[in-house]
Amino acid sequence: MHRRIPVRYSIFLVLVVINLAVLACGTAPETATPMPATKETRPAEEIQPAEEPQPTQEIQPTEEPRSTDEGSEEATNEPEQSTQGITAENVGNLHEIRKIDVSHRELLAVALSPTAPQGATFGRDLYVRIWNTNNGNMIYQMEPHAAEGWGLAYSPDGTKLASGGGHEVILWDPATGKKIKSITVSAYVYRLNWSPDGRRLAVVGKDSSKIDLVDVELGSVQTRISTSAGNELWAAVYSPDGSWMAVGDVDGNITILDAASAEIASEDSATAQGSIWDLEFSPDSKLLVGCNGGGDLYFWDTASWAAIPELIKRDVHTDPNPELSGCKDGVFSKNGAVYFSAGADKVLNIWDATNGRLLHSLSFEHPIGAISIAGDDRLLGVVLSDGSFHILGTD
Repeated sequence: MHRRIPVRYSIFLVLVVINLAVLACGTAPETATPMPATKETRPAEEIQPAEEPQPTQEIQPTEEPRSTDEGSEEATNEPEQSTQGITAENVGNLHEIRKIDVSHRELLAVALSPTAPQGATFGRDLYVRIWNTNNGNMIYQMEPHAAEGWGLAYSPDGTKLASGGGHEVILWDPATGKKIKSITVSAYVYRLNWSPDGRRLAVVGKDSSKIDLVDVELGSVQTRISTSAGNELWAAVYSPDGSWMAVGDVDGNITILDAASAEIASEDSATAQGSIWDLEFSPDSKLLVGCNGGGDLYFWDTASWAAIPELIKRDVHTDPNPELSGCKDGVFSKNGAVYFSAGADKVLNIWDATNGRLLHSLSFEHPIGAISIAGDDRLLGVVLSDGSFHILGTD
């Protein structure tokens, strides 16, 4: 005799059977388990892509320039310099506006643009760099030269920059930082100078007794000119009126050539003594000034090419340490009022260009390598052996 199962137990057994059947068939819904975040599964906006490697010939603008002008106001393109140029009347106010630590190596050359608020530096670290002179930011660092150099100059219209390192001259576009042309020259470049029309470059330096005349448009040396003495030529400059070219050699010989014909117009082997490091014409082309390794300054009247004895300055850049003696560079203000001379003795002298009177002097902590003045006469650039670039003004 069978015993009747209560209804409530029957219902319970049916439910158990149904659940067992479901589990056996594997149809029960799964519970998703969160996975730890990985680099592969992070949202795309959180992943920082690596920068594309840049070709060496491309110029990389520097966002954060190396400058000692810490704590200054945010960099802008608004001019910060004075509203008037440097004159004989205000040189006493000349002071440092900004210092830029460019390199740990010695700087040998500087050039301020004749048309824009920018300046270029070059030295023993082989790099040409272009700087915004209003705020001290680096605009471009070009690809390096193969050797150090002393040659650096903007074209008269400011559209090109020439640099000379080793036996190579490079033409750059200062607006983009790109190389235009590389030219091999006979000299290990000490000086290069543009003709007033911007069509030629005169290049001189160690290892050569010739002036290499570079045709800028063709991008090659078209003529090589010799002087009578046949010595290494260390300085060369065109007169602003385009009539003359003056060159100086390692023994102090000065040669004047007709810029058009390259014929020798005058020679002076008696006035200057020692290597001529720099030659400069006054803006009106009436004076020629040379400075030498002995720390002397020499003046010539271009109407007769006779030296002017009363203007000659002896031993103005000297020091008991021979390594700290010598005039390294000179430049006239664009208005012709003053002449600046700079030396290894760490001193910048400012002279009245009309009478040779010393107007003012500034001393630096390290030997001066080169100087340059802006096209509007408002700023003077100075580079030192410690790799620093100093911008001076009268505001």
